[in-house]
Amino acid sequence: MKGGIILKLLIVVSAIVLLILAGCSLTGQVIKTCESLEGADKDMCYVDSALVNNDIGFCSKVEGKELHDGCIAKLAIKQKNYKLCDQSASSINWCYAEIAIANNDLLICNRITKQYWSDICYKRIAENTKNSAPCALVQHDGDRDECYKLVAFAANDADSCDEIADDSTADYCVWKVAVALGNPDTCEKTRDFLNRNVCYKKVAQATADTEICSRIEIDLIRNTCIKNIEEDLNLTAS
Repeated sequence: MKGGIILKLLIVVSAIVLLILAGCSLTGQVIKTCESLEGADKDMCYVDSALVNNDIGFCSKVEGKELHDGCIAKLAIKQKNYKLCDQSASSINWCYAEIAIANNDLLICNRITKQYWSDICYKRIAENTKNSAPCALVQHDGDRDECYKLVAFAANDADSCDEIADDSTADYCVWKVAVALGNPDTCEKTRDFLNRNVCYKKVAQATADTEICSRIEIDLIRNTCIKNIEEDLNLTAS
């Protein structure tokens, strides 16, 4: 009985040793291949090997500073392991941003120290989750407006357009949502009189509904709206 147990243990240990030896052999072959190259080609060989084998050890052999940091960052992103980003130095903020976006995790965004990457992080998560709340954390004015616009488009939510500071961007946002919903009432959220009339025209043409054209207060735009829809309908009928 004891002899049978010992035999089984020996078989398991032997299998583990063979696996370790096979892994060492593979690693040795990879290193041999990469070392036969020079400069950036050698570094990229180790970067690719790190990603293929999911092994940070290959990154340590990368000589170029940026490629070395990028190697660790790419591996961290692949593993979705934000703690590994701490070792990526020059790529750390990009690393945090990519993992945060992949996980829709605002807490990881908060680790970012560069505004460019933090703004991207909050903006992308807002769009992914169709939630405008993270947009308030975006520091750059233009990017903040872009964030609210992206959420509005993703969720077909004109209320997000209301948060946009720039009037032209806000009205464009409303147009797009109104057309997507096929709802002329949404056009009432536009801030500019001309843009509101154009919005009605866009919705009317998108829905092929001349009755919506009657909401247009500018004669030229209203008449063009009706004419275009009637021409489209006649063309379709023929």
